[in-house]
Amino acid sequence: MGGAVSRYAGLSVDHRRPCTSQEGRLCHIFGSLKAWNSFLWMIGMELQEKSASELSLVKASDGTRLTESTTVNEKVLVRMHLYHLIAEHHCVVEATISDDILADHQDTICHAIRDSRGLKRITLAFRSLRLLFSWAHLAEAIGSMTRLESLSLHGNIHGDLVTSLAPILAGSASLSVFSAADMRAENPPVNVLVEGLFKNRSITEMSLTTKALGRGSRRTGSGSLDLGLAAYLRANTHLTSLKITAPLSGPEIDVMTVCMALSENTVLIRLDLELYKLRADYANPIKRLLSSSKTLKYFSLAYQYIDRGGAASNERRGPADVLSPMLYCPQCCKIHSQVTDRVRPWIMALLTDGTALQQLSVSMWGFCFLECQAFLQAMARNKTLQQLTMKVLHRNTLRMCSALGESGAQERVLVNGKSTVIYPEDTPSRIGHFQPVPFSLLQAVANEVTTTSHLTEIQLQVFSILCVTGETDPASTDIVQLIERAPCIKVLALSFQRECCNKCWNQCAPAICEAVCSNPAIRDLSVRFARRCRLYMAPLASLLHRSRTLRGFSLEPPCPYSFTEFVTELLKPEFEDNHTLHSLYFFYEGSEMMNERLAIQDIVHRNWALPKRAAAYVTGTSAKYTADAFQKVSESSALIEELRRVASIEEARANELIAESALRLANFTEFMRLAGVVFDSVECNPSEDGKVQLADLPELCLRRIRKFLRLSDVLDGQH
Repeated sequence: MGGAVSRYAGLSVDHRRPCTSQEGRLCHIFGSLKAWNSFLWMIGMELQEKSASELSLVKASDGTRLTESTTVNEKVLVRMHLYHLIAEHHCVVEATISDDILADHQDTICHAIRDSRGLKRITLAFRSLRLLFSWAHLAEAIGSMTRLESLSLHGNIHGDLVTSLAPILAGSASLSVFSAADMRAENPPVNVLVEGLFKNRSITEMSLTTKALGRGSRRTGSGSLDLGLAAYLRANTHLTSLKITAPLSGPEIDVMTVCMALSENTVLIRLDLELYKLRADYANPIKRLLSSSKTLKYFSLAYQYIDRGGAASNERRGPADVLSPMLYCPQCCKIHSQVTDRVRPWIMALLTDGTALQQLSVSMWGFCFLECQAFLQAMARNKTLQQLTMKVLHRNTLRMCSALGESGAQERVLVNGKSTVIYPEDTPSRIGHFQPVPFSLLQAVANEVTTTSHLTEIQLQVFSILCVTGETDPASTDIVQLIERAPCIKVLALSFQRECCNKCWNQCAPAICEAVCSNPAIRDLSVRFARRCRLYMAPLASLLHRSRTLRGFSLEPPCPYSFTEFVTELLKPEFEDNHTLHSLYFFYEGSEMMNERLAIQDIVHRNWALPKRAAAYVTGTSAKYTADAFQKVSESSALIEELRRVASIEEARANELIAESALRLANFTEFMRLAGVVFDSVECNPSEDGKVQLADLPELCLRRIRKFLRLSDVLDGQH
């Protein structure tokens, strides 16, 4: 079986070879991830290096589904590989267990978990509650893991499994992260689960849905939380991060209970609340919590709906409004003050000076533009909050990008928004309950905003570029000009709605792709086409070859022919030189070009791991593979930015560590040691002819030699 060849890639793996991972050296499996994934894709899974030198068994990122066409013999082979990966390789530290895996490999998975040498994180993600299985058997296997650090429950979790996991949660001494934020179950035994969680003394990060905490009123939240939660949160001395989510089906979060309990908590650092509905009477308990807590540094508030009480009106409501100017709001088409009765309590609750809070994230899509502007101005007056992330939608996204520059708080505020824009502007269309954003508004904002500190997603629904507008030069069209120069666009989604516009693509594609490549602000690009047209895909492939700022790309091809062309063009030697693209997804379920798609994802996974390895080097893991990654990352500003994010270090400290690491790696002796050429320092035998030896060269010469060397130039002595 060890010599069996995968059907799609013609590759084989040696599943009998033991794990070779050790300090400073990667396991041999890192050099054959493409071969391993050619088997794992048959069950919709793959191996990824989600953290430096550690592998995770997760859902395949390509978007294809091959499970239906997998033969019985192939399932037997994959079962053997699964067991070997989970049980024998201590470099495999995380596994996602889904329906596709559990349905055909139940006993194998349980035995592998029980025998695992390195597994630390388990995610259970099921679509169906009708999966016939001994849930107690699976829970028992998980309970046997003495190194279990993280357990996540996603999707439809059977009540029997919840019951079986409860005592494991209560007794685990190693579990530090538990998540059930989107768990769904029919009549879940919530009391058992909650009691198990509340008895645990090792969990430091917890994410829960209110369905896992008790039943209550969907609208009011009255009685929706088990009273034991209040006592647990009040007395807890180990939980530093808490997230509670209210699903659309309810129940609501009991904000009063949570905030009163946490006001007495002395260790919580982060709190995320995702409400069903934002209500004005929630503001006071949240204000008391933020004012009283000495440890809470990060607070996030999101919601599905907003209570319209206190909505903007063109009438004055009280003496305070006399001092506030009356302005016309372009969103609600009314004249009213900026600080309305609806937004005032939230300004007072969230932006009061003198609290321990450092970072605030709040959804503002339920407020009008003037109310958002008032919130922004209050942030400018706040002296203690370090960063505010405002999540807005549609027209407010672009208006807030413009208003941010006028507020004086642009260094401390991120506008995280999403807008759908129709092009050409006069095309009749509607997005749900929202009117699309006029293209002219997007143009105006692009002309005004000069900063790139926003996280704005623009969905451009394109109905015509040339054929209806009468334009003849693609490069001079409004859409291409905007894509090229708009610094407020971080995520760009292009959706071509008509077949006639698809025909325009062949003429406009080079100009559009060149515009994306020229705009360093765009980090993610998604392209979708109307079906049944064969289109020219080479410009998109060329874009990915040349771009050094795009981090994510997704494509919904118009037909199999175009998809094949794109994959063929992309997998040219130039793609190997791209080290910034770390996410690539195809909205395409066909099984064509599987070997080529595996090769593409292998490069993407390499890029995904680079900042993580580099961050490990910066934070102290000195090894050849981490230093080599740092050397590559340090040559790209986009990758340096990603390194800072991955390392989770403040920017000033991160820059200091990066500079120190670069100076250390520039040393010739350090290079030789990391490359494995010398053990400690460069030493040479006595010269027989009297000529200068390498060890005799001064430091200046050695540094000059070092500039022409890369760690990847030195091959390992063993593989």
